Amino acid sequence: MLRLIRMLIQWTGDVTYANSYERIYVNSIWGTQDPNEPGHMLYSYPLGEGVSKPTSVGGGAIGYGTQFDSFWCCYTTAIDQWTKMSDSIYFYRNLSIYVNLFVSSEVNWTEKEFILQQLTSFPRVSTTNFTINTSLDEILMNIHLRVSSWIVSNESWIEINHIRQEINLIPSTYIQLPRTSWKSNDQIVYNMEMKIHFESINDNSQLVSILYGPIVLGGLINQAKDLSNDVNLIRRIHRSSSESLLFETTALDGTIFQFLPLYEIVNQTYTVYFPIR
Repeated sequence: MLRLIRMLIQWTGDVTYANSYERIYVNSIWGTQDPNEPGHMLYSYPLGEGVSKPTSVGGGAIGYGTQFDSFWCCYTTAIDQWTKMSDSIYFYRNLSIYVNLFVSSEVNWTEKEFILQQLTSFPRVSTTNFTINTSLDEILMNIHLRVSSWIVSNESWIEINHIRQEINLIPSTYIQLPRTSWKSNDQIVYNMEMKIHFESINDNSQLVSILYGPIVLGGLINQAKDLSNDVNLIRRIHRSSSESLLFETTALDGTIFQFLPLYEIVNQTYTVYFPIR
C-alpha cells in the first residue's frame, strides 16, 4: 500500500496522498513489532473489541511471530515494511523540497549542496525543528511543509530564526515558506497542534474510532462502552516527551478507562471502536 501511495504522491503531488501515507505509517507500521523482542512481527493487526496483539488470529494461536520460525504468507511483508521508516519523508522538484513526514532525519541534496536536518519527538510533542546546512555562502531553495488534515490551524505556527511568520496554515495543503534564500544554521520551527476527534465507520455514524491528530487510540478495556458524543470529555494526561501519550475518559455508565496510541500497545487487551450517544 505504501509503495502505491508513494507513486501517487510522485505522479500527482497531491497532499491528500501524503496524509494517507502518514496515517498508515504511524498506525500500521509502528505497532507491528514487539519492542521487547526485535524481529517478532505481528501477523494480523486486530481492530475489534477486547482484542490483543499476541492473540490476534486463530483463536489466540497466532499473534507475534519469531525471528527464525515464523514464515506465514504475510510475514516477509511485515518485515519489509520496516524498511519504509526512512522512505517518503522528503520529495524534491526543481529548486523545491517538500517535507511530508515529521520524523527525525536528514536529507542531503548533494547536487544542490543543501542539507536539511529534522529533529523531533513527534507525535509525543507537536513541534519539529529544522536546521539548514550548506557549503555555499547562501543558497536558493523553496521549502514546502505539509499542513496535515488534522492540524488545529489557529493554534499552529512557523518560526524562522526565532521570528514568528504570518502564514495561514490551511489543512491538507503544502505551505511554501516565505523565505527562499538560506544560509548554514538557519532554523525553522514548525508547531502543529493536534486535538482529539472522532472518525465514524462508513455505515454507522454512531460507531467511532478516536484519534489524536493522525494517531488512532486504543481504549484499554475489554468491552466497548458507550461514550458521550462530546469529544472534549476525553482528557489528555500530560507527561514528558520520553513517555507515551496517555488519555482518559469516563463512559456513560461511569467506568473510567485510559487510551494509548495503538502503536504503543504491546500486550494489553484493547478496544478500537466505541458507540457514542
